[in-house]
Amino acid sequence: MRLTVKLKLLLLVCAALLSLALVVGVSESISRTQQSALDDAERRLLPRLELGPKLDAEFVRLRQGIQDAVAAQDLAALDATMANKTRIFDLINGAGAALEPSLAASLRWSVQDYFEIARGVSRRLIAGEVGEDIVDGMRDMQERQRRAEAAIRKAAGLDRTELNASFARVRAAAERATRLRLGLGLGAVSAVLLLWLWASGRVLRALRSLSEGFQRFEQGDLTHTIRVEGNDELGDVTREANRLASSLRSSEQRRARDDWIRDGLAELSRQLQGSLMPDVVAERVLGFVVERTR
Repeated sequence: MRLTVKLKLLLLVCAALLSLALVVGVSESISRTQQSALDDAERRLLPRLELGPKLDAEFVRLRQGIQDAVAAQDLAALDATMANKTRIFDLINGAGAALEPSLAASLRWSVQDYFEIARGVSRRLIAGEVGEDIVDGMRDMQERQRRAEAAIRKAAGLDRTELNASFARVRAAAERATRLRLGLGLGAVSAVLLLWLWASGRVLRALRSLSEGFQRFEQGDLTHTIRVEGNDELGDVTREANRLASSLRSSEQRRARDDWIRDGLAELSRQLQGSLMPDVVAERVLGFVVERTR
């Protein structure tokens, strides 16, 4: 393939554009990775800042509603606490990615377990039951209450370890992005620079050879052949210059030969002037030939 100057310049421009596109493409991919890490942290952790207090508040209202119903000896009020439990379940179901499925299931089970034991004990208290069994039931209810509260804290609370891990992922993505951008940038600049040095070196060598050759031609030295540096436009100019020098050299040689012949004929004509004997003519012609061809 013939590497013309135009093609070399085109390769240089294409390399620069390709390097730029590569840097932009990788930067975009890295940005998406960073954004994904940030979105994951935002989707899982930030909603917990609101979810935790809401679950705590609803659970407190559930407990308070059960206690108020027992204090008022009101079964209807006790049944109305079902709405509190439903709101807690709605919060859990609507948490989405903020709650892991296993933690959400454990939390629902803990709240349901507390609600069932608390409602059963409350019904017995409203009915006026007393004795060791009711005391054991109340103790069991308190234990289920503590489990439910612990489950809320575990599911909706922000763990420092998890926070640190999330921020560490974001920082790691940012550091990888910086290293990749730096590496790609340096690699792209190096590639373009090397290509430029390769292309410009050939062009400069060809121009230098042409300049030196034209200087010799100007001084009358047509015997020197300019070295062809490449198969491009400058190489074509060099070959044309060499052909021109060869043509001029041939013309000069022909002119010198014609001048030699013309000068010789003039000199012979001068020597043969006048009335000469044939033997004198032959002697002078022979002497002239010997002298001119010596």
